[in-house]
Amino acid sequence: MGNLWLGLLTLLQLAILYGSPLRPVGLSSDGHLELAEVYLGKFYNYKPLTGRRRRAADPDPFQVKLREMQHFFGLEESGAVDPQTVAAMRRARCGLSDVEKFRKTMRWTNRTLTYRISRYSSKMTSAQVRTAFRQAWKFWAQAVPLKFCQKKRSDADIVISFNNKDHEDGSPFDGEGGILAHAFFPGPGIGGDVHFDDEETWTTNATGRNLLAVAVHEFGHALGLPHSSDPGAIMFPAYNFGLHSVLQLSFQDVNDIQEMYGKRAISLDRLPPKTPDKCDPTLSFDAVTGMQQELVFFKNRFIWRVHPSFEQIGITLITSLWPEIPSDLDAAYENTNQNSMLFFKGSQYWEVSSLKVKHGYPRNISEFAFPSTVRSIDAALYFRETRLTDFFIGGECWRRSNMKSYYKLCVLIALVVSGYTSPIAPPADEDRENIAENYLNRLYGLPKQTSSDTERRSSAMSLRLKEMQQFFGLTVTGKLNEETLEVMKKSRCGVPDIAAYSTFAGDYKWKKHDLTYRIENYTPDMSVAEVDDSIKKALQVWADVTPLRFTRIYSGTADIMISFVVGDHRDGYPFDGPNGFLAHAFPPYEGLGGDAHFDDDETFLYRSPQGYNLFLVAAHEFGHSLGLEHSRDPGALMYPTYVYRDVDTFSLPQDDVNGIQSLYGPNPDFNPDDGKPTPPVTPNTCDPNLVLDAVTMLRGEIMFFKDSFFWRSYPLSTTAELHLIKSFWPEIPEYIDAAFESPLEDKVFLIKGEKVWALYGYDVAQGYPQSLSMFRLPRKVKKINAVLYDETSHKIQFFVENQIYSYDEEQRRMEKGYPKPVEVVFPGMTGKVTAAFQYKGFNYLFSGSKVFEFGSYNNKLFRVLNNNYFLPC
Repeated sequence: MGNLWLGLLTLLQLAILYGSPLRPVGLSSDGHLELAEVYLGKFYNYKPLTGRRRRAADPDPFQVKLREMQHFFGLEESGAVDPQTVAAMRRARCGLSDVEKFRKTMRWTNRTLTYRISRYSSKMTSAQVRTAFRQAWKFWAQAVPLKFCQKKRSDADIVISFNNKDHEDGSPFDGEGGILAHAFFPGPGIGGDVHFDDEETWTTNATGRNLLAVAVHEFGHALGLPHSSDPGAIMFPAYNFGLHSVLQLSFQDVNDIQEMYGKRAISLDRLPPKTPDKCDPTLSFDAVTGMQQELVFFKNRFIWRVHPSFEQIGITLITSLWPEIPSDLDAAYENTNQNSMLFFKGSQYWEVSSLKVKHGYPRNISEFAFPSTVRSIDAALYFRETRLTDFFIGGECWRRSNMKSYYKLCVLIALVVSGYTSPIAPPADEDRENIAENYLNRLYGLPKQTSSDTERRSSAMSLRLKEMQQFFGLTVTGKLNEETLEVMKKSRCGVPDIAAYSTFAGDYKWKKHDLTYRIENYTPDMSVAEVDDSIKKALQVWADVTPLRFTRIYSGTADIMISFVVGDHRDGYPFDGPNGFLAHAFPPYEGLGGDAHFDDDETFLYRSPQGYNLFLVAAHEFGHSLGLEHSRDPGALMYPTYVYRDVDTFSLPQDDVNGIQSLYGPNPDFNPDDGKPTPPVTPNTCDPNLVLDAVTMLRGEIMFFKDSFFWRSYPLSTTAELHLIKSFWPEIPEYIDAAFESPLEDKVFLIKGEKVWALYGYDVAQGYPQSLSMFRLPRKVKKINAVLYDETSHKIQFFVENQIYSYDEEQRRMEKGYPKPVEVVFPGMTGKVTAAFQYKGFNYLFSGSKVFEFGSYNNKLFRVLNNNYFLPC
């Protein structure tokens, strides 16, 4: 029954995961490049090029070695110093290289080996050290016909010592953390010797570095074993010992050592454990849970972490993330409203927040007020919308309400499966391939498929996918992932992104400045006057910044012929019905050159943000009519996907102005004093003077707002995606004042002036905007500069000029003693606070282009950073 519950929960977790937009992006790699170069040099034989230049055709040796390391650790082989890679490099580990290969000469020929302890640990008694080493040798002696005897004289085969820093063996230690120990393969002299870093806190348990666990690993090297890429193996290079760890040789360890020395005459008491294989058709999981944007699958002492933006699915030990959590869990679930996960085993449970086990755990499941007959849980599922938790126990399901009471449910399996998975199931592979193939064929020149070139077709499709991903600023993988598919499904212009003509080369442009246009027919969605006005204003957008002038004619052939058509309209570029391709236009040349066609299956409207605004679509298409290609700038009018913008305040972005003026020059009648707004410029993370409007978390992502834009950043990636605010939320204003996430309400609040909007996930919550008075602020407060939410106390701090107001979200009232000066609450803060957010135990206050980092518990100032600490240039 437990497997049945788990199967259903896996479907529900997938439904929840794929039901929201998922495009993780990430933090700065500040200082990480140096870390990676040192790490790869030490463990992967990376040698920087010196004295000569690399040929363009040669692979980058740094990326080659980085991918080798990522492959070894089961990470996404991105070739980039991403956060997962940095985390792996920072783990405590053995000092031996990961690329050392076994040679037949690197093993002992005698079957009785001697060892001597030449220097003891300063952290443990001599008796404890001797016991640990004696036990460590037993692990290997149980698998192979070897005996190990301790000697006190100097002629031992293996000499063991505890040393500090440089101990004259060519491999100095680095202090506490980092490299724990190293050993030498069998051989004369130093061969077989084992050295431990005496600055580590060596213990007999999991409170420090467990000496027995490290010794078993190093003694494997002393016998001739290299490192293993199996995370369940003793010979895996990273330290993995946790509170509930059961130390034992893995199947891989036993197989490798027996290949060298043969099997013992007496077999092992029990078979060594194998690392589970995700391709095993009989594999069943112990538990499944969400973890922000990821899915985590538990099996025995292992976990798989699945992220929709990564192709690689890595396996690791539970203890590598949570040393306090036991193996063989019974159940797990994510409480998305509290940003925490709960793990269950037997009568105990643990709570994890920000990848750390909370203080005071484990606790007894009796705290959940189950009936006394409940001793363990088979599975659990949390519902974000209702804040209810279902616990599956035996053949029953118990639901925990907000009032902490329980009632038993009669579970209808078919209802659960169809009700939660069907509406949000990812598209079938065949549908995905068809969508991608049609998209790339139309817009990126992918040749049409033939029956005999499957392999070549796959290569061509990968190449076109890379072009498309690069154009839209996506992670370039050449693979059809969810992020890429999401972009392909957006409504857009039908002109190819990789066009047969050049934007700025001047090959396609009108040779005259006085152009004519003619509207051949009309859409039934709008009045004739509305269409005429939309077309006229769309052309005027370009006339305002160039010498071009447009005159309407009512008969004959104009330079720009405008028509509303459907389906195949005999120009070689058929429309596809509602949504998809909205319109297309042709660059200047004879015949069809300059003409613009609009898909009459679309709903074109005059001023409403609903449907598709004809003015915006037409202004874009007329850019093509004048010779412009698509722009890669998401803020540009010539960006290929449709985004609604306020028509009343629309001003041609600077990127478009630069493009059209490179063809025709500026408007000779331009008057800088005429009061017209300056063309908007897309913000750049490389701008040293960048000042952000607001920063907030949103279910694990970090969102940075600037003018009409926002960046999405996620800790598991190294880039930030830039979007127009209106492309996600047409109802939300631009140039917002402040933003913050409330985990209690599972909402993000956006503030501009005296109005407040709320987001539930990526949807605008109903009943908003509301007044700023909802937070009990004084009436005199008309504008907020920044907001900081404290996850521990659930206090909301509002920055108003140089003062702070504190609102208790649980009590729904302002705190007494406020407002207080900013410098009193945050000593060392200088300048006006323009944005703020809390992240991983620190409060970050933005002032201009600087970021002040304070401890969240004592408000102590630690560092002053640049904006690009979070937004990499």
